[in-house]
Amino acid sequence: MSSVNGIGVRYFGWKHLSDGTAEATQWFTVLYMPVAPIARHHLRVLTDPREESFFSFRHGLAVVTEYEVLDRIPIDWGNALRTYCSAYLLLPILLAAPMVLLFFVCRLIYGNPPRPHEPSTIEKASWITVVVCFIVYWITVIHQALRRSRGFKTNRQEQELEAEREFQN
Repeated sequence: MSSVNGIGVRYFGWKHLSDGTAEATQWFTVLYMPVAPIARHHLRVLTDPREESFFSFRHGLAVVTEYEVLDRIPIDWGNALRTYCSAYLLLPILLAAPMVLLFFVCRLIYGNPPRPHEPSTIEKASWITVVVCFIVYWITVIHQALRRSRGFKTNRQEQELEAEREFQN
């Protein structure tokens, strides 16, 4: 399973189980966006995210996640629909929401239409700060989305699974 520049095959729709394995749907992707579900697998993520590096002697400059497929299971179409909604509705909303909010704040501050004037040094510095914050925000959102698509659990998921294991014992 691989993708080059986001075109290829990836796992989405992860459901982590208390025994350390997971279920995920294998998708054909274009630009990292899911296009069509191929199969659903019960698998184990072999890559430890805490020991991962961008460079490896085996793969060169690449981020590689290794999986052990334990079983093939039927595609969960409800999960596939949630994956489509997350990729084509939630992710664009998360990326666009700050810009829309900024647009309305600017209209409140500068009026409708904006009054032409030479921006002061403080205004210029403020806009540079806003642009940098947007870039950092977008990188963080995209990084987290790609990280989750590789099967790495969030801190909340780790805590929930740990609590479930303790409850079973």
